[in-house]
Amino acid sequence: MANWRRYRSLIFGRSSHAAAAALAIAIAIAIVFALTVVLTQLAQAQTFTVLHQFTGGRDGANPAAGLTMDKAGNLYGTAAYGGGGDCNGGCGTVFRLTRKGSGWVFTPSL
Repeated sequence: MANWRRYRSLIFGRSSHAAAAALAIAIAIAIVFALTVVLTQLAQAQTFTVLHQFTGGRDGANPAAGLTMDKAGNLYGTAAYGGGGDCNGGCGTVFRLTRKGSGWVFTPSL
């Protein structure tokens, strides 16, 4: 009988440590999941503002590349089509966006 008590103590002692470890892992996973959900929702809350609607004329069309900012905060970009020149559909253009008050002023290249 004494041997049974000793083995039972070893078995249940080890299983309680395993249960505590499993519970700690489950809590850690739940915390990571909750943070992922919250941070994903915050990232999805971003909004974008259209600074210029391209017409395909002198201002260009299909601005597929990103913008570059100079030290003064002006934004520069390119449009693949439109603009001027002898190309069929235009040769594209380079443009600048300058901050003015709460808006932006669009200036295509000459």
